Amino acid sequence: MIYHLYFDELDHDLLTSTTANLPISSHRFFQSSDGEIKQYFEVDTRVLYQELIDYQFQNIILFISSILENLVYLSETLVKKVSIHTKKNKPQSITMENFIELLGYLQRLKYRIYTDPISSCLQTHTIFLTRYLPTISIFRNRFIHGYAKNLFSDGYEYKISNVELPLTSASPDLSVSEFTKNIIENLKRLIPEFFTAITTKINASTDLPA
Repeated sequence: MIYHLYFDELDHDLLTSTTANLPISSHRFFQSSDGEIKQYFEVDTRVLYQELIDYQFQNIILFISSILENLVYLSETLVKKVSIHTKKNKPQSITMENFIELLGYLQRLKYRIYTDPISSCLQTHTIFLTRYLPTISIFRNRFIHGYAKNLFSDGYEYKISNVELPLTSASPDLSVSEFTKNIIENLKRLIPEFFTAITTKINASTDLPA
């Protein structure tokens, strides 16, 4: 909902150069099993619009990070664990980036195979994960400690700043609308495939993890 209300029709002109489109508003209707949800905003200054987009960018990054961490949690709960720790040192959550790194260590040590359903799913999405996870993770770490601005105007577009490799300041997909669109579209494919991979792994196992 955050993406569709704030980012899929982002007004880059207003954010970067002109105030001709003020006041600006957007409304969206979302259907759920419980009925219809309506969301709406209207602002009448460029500064307020920039602050709104900055804040909602932080929200969408934290939401995306939470989704990825929940996928990891499901895998760690229902399938053989990747992260090993004592009961006293149990982490509050494991990021997808850390999960992939730990899984890679186990595969190189031959404790896990490269062709199990979860590994195969992650390999299918490796281009997306390799390109965007480092930046998502670093933004998530900044945002959980409070508000941090990571957007700027280059005079033409409202763009992402302070990105992590392999993204650079010259990357073509740093427009905030393009960046969020790419992540959302890839998540739409990753999430159901990851659920399927977990289900396949469970069905193929004779024992549930301890």
